[in-house]
Amino acid sequence: MVHLKPSVTSEVATGVPVTFTSQNVVFTAKAAASNWAKTSAPFNGICNVCHTYKVDDPNKMVHYTATSSDSHRSTTLCTQCHTHSPDTTYDGFAYKGEPKVCDGCHGGNNNGNLSVGTTVGHAVHYNQATVFNNLTGSNKTTATAFGFACKNCHPTSLHNEEDGRADIVAGANYTYGGTTSTDAAGYTYTTGGTCATNQCHQDGRGGAARTPSVTWTAAKSSNNCGICHGNPPLYGISSSAHRGQTPTTSCNGCHNNVSATGTILNFLLHLNGSIEGPGCVSCHSKPITRSKGRPGKQLSQITGTGGEFGLAWGHKKSTRGAVTDADCIVCHLEGSYATGKRSTYHQDGNIDLRDPDGSDETPITNMSGAGWTFQRFSTSYAAGTRTTSGHNANTIDNIITQKFCLKCHDSNGASNTTARSGTGATRYMPFGGVSLGSNYSPTNGASTQDGLINVFRQFSTANSSKHPVRGPRKAGYPTNARLAQPYNNFTRTAGTIANSVVMNCFDCHNKPTPPLTLRTVAAHGADATNYLRGVPTIPSTASSPSASNNVTLCKVCHTGYAPGGTTSHHGTGSAYRRIPTAGWFPISSTGAICAIPAAILPQSSDRYAHRMCTGLTCCRQAACRNRYVGRAIQPVHRHVSMQGRMHSYGTRR
Repeated sequence: MVHLKPSVTSEVATGVPVTFTSQNVVFTAKAAASNWAKTSAPFNGICNVCHTYKVDDPNKMVHYTATSSDSHRSTTLCTQCHTHSPDTTYDGFAYKGEPKVCDGCHGGNNNGNLSVGTTVGHAVHYNQATVFNNLTGSNKTTATAFGFACKNCHPTSLHNEEDGRADIVAGANYTYGGTTSTDAAGYTYTTGGTCATNQCHQDGRGGAARTPSVTWTAAKSSNNCGICHGNPPLYGISSSAHRGQTPTTSCNGCHNNVSATGTILNFLLHLNGSIEGPGCVSCHSKPITRSKGRPGKQLSQITGTGGEFGLAWGHKKSTRGAVTDADCIVCHLEGSYATGKRSTYHQDGNIDLRDPDGSDETPITNMSGAGWTFQRFSTSYAAGTRTTSGHNANTIDNIITQKFCLKCHDSNGASNTTARSGTGATRYMPFGGVSLGSNYSPTNGASTQDGLINVFRQFSTANSSKHPVRGPRKAGYPTNARLAQPYNNFTRTAGTIANSVVMNCFDCHNKPTPPLTLRTVAAHGADATNYLRGVPTIPSTASSPSASNNVTLCKVCHTGYAPGGTTSHHGTGSAYRRIPTAGWFPISSTGAICAIPAAILPQSSDRYAHRMCTGLTCCRQAACRNRYVGRAIQPVHRHVSMQGRMHSYGTRR
């Protein structure tokens, strides 16, 4: 049926051949691709001799002609793509090929056949070894490889590439190279093409393209991160965060999705519209120089080796596991509880604290209930800085005490459901549950069993004895002669009730000498010797007080105490009197002693700062019956005498 010289044209009316091919055809089999088209001379395959190249033909044959071959799909039958039928119009399948999905023509894997090598071109964008799984246009990136959809760069409609270059959609902004070449699969492309302005190559935040000229056939740069993000990024939303950072090799210091050399470790977390890695823990593992709020001032290292959370004492103990970004969100609005990522509060120049008793992303307010700008913690221990109305003052140390510390350390804990982190986190254990032991019970002052201490109740102004934190003390307390600065800022006449000055949490929770004024050890953590301003108990419980073995925390505020001895610690002007056989006890406003049986006093080995005990009854001495007669009391706060004996205070109720 095939003549030695097939006809090229014929009479329309009769079908008689008019012109013939110039070359004889050899067509003796049809099983192999080489039976149809020859890749080397003589080019006498039936496809070669019939479909000759014609310059002015819009559907010119370019792969196999009577004089040449580009070896296109040399092992594939031509008719697999080019349907041979009576339809010979220029828009027919015989010329352009039958429409197929991408792998119909381009193969079903990416073993290098989609580019000139496995490390450039297609292999960078789609380097999975599996069959195409993104033919419908969906990106199918895996943890180990990118898998961008074909339509990201190429038109999804039938396309003709006989011009020697692949069709690229306009949005890809690809600049073609000048020299045509052929890849291992027989597809043509132009060498030296670049993607310099491709919107895919931007900073990861949807901004303008930031890449230099990237050549399609060039190997990946060793400076991978810097290609798209700068080295380091100094533009857009990233500029202030990266100020002062070192180049590419330090990217993994904050971005745990890349290696030290910029190699992507999890492709699912790259180019996903989110900046992965620069969270609280990674960024704050080193000191940071502030660029907003108080530019030039330094933020201390919080996490990592040497960071505040790694010290012996702190809110997030190491026994609960490594500190996470979620732990930071318990207190800080700079992170969003819902997303676990940075919020709009981040880098606003302020320290934005979450209201423990609020709802959702609610910041704490000042003592007047108004909004509050908090750029840095500060307190003072100068004369006059503690007043009888200090609990109402809008000073930073008092706001933090009243609106933050005591709002969490109270009977309902952190009721804000966004102030939670970790496995088993509750309002009473916001950082996740670990057993603190049986001593953490409501009997001993905890808000619930194994929960945080209810310090708020212990500082109640209704307690007959207390340290004045929630309000001034209005009963027997040391005279100003027995108090150190700034706690002696009052005038008192013996026998006359008057208000004391008000303290805050940081009067005790601070470094011993000198105390911090622009930092707080209570926020994150401190070493074992710097979380209190002194030793709260005699370290050796069986020993007697001495110059090297005594309670120094009390002496920070209370003056006139000798380092040793048994009788000189509480004398004239003190709030205590001594019963020789029982120890030291609080005195009433009339000067009488509230006689609590010595047998039920807690021992000096009890070192819990805010613990309580129950079962005590008020003394019935005539001298103080006017205040306490017939009323049960519950000790609510303790401190240790210079003899190492814990004093129990009572709550009138």
